[in-house]
Amino acid sequence: MSQSNGLQCRVCEERGSSCLFAQHTKTRECENDDDICYSWFYRSGSDVGVQRTCLSVKSPEYNLIKGLIGNTERTCRKRVLGLDCFTMCSTDLCN
Repeated sequence: MSQSNGLQCRVCEERGSSCLFAQHTKTRECENDDDICYSWFYRSGSDVGVQRTCLSVKSPEYNLIKGLIGNTERTCRKRVLGLDCFTMCSTDLCN
């Protein structure tokens, strides 16, 4: 049984840009002690999307993203016809 660490994150997953703004997101208390707040903004051609959620530092997704962004909390990476911006942080509503 896991205890909540009390970390609150914004959560939203939408195609388009509606999750960019805090008023279009919900707040969720993360379930695990090792969770952090996470957001991913992506643009690929004319397609835009945003994902905001809690993410476990023990998850494969965390390791994949940290491999891309290194030791920083926030960064953007250009790619051909696209852009990925990531935020990983451990304070309430930081994503």
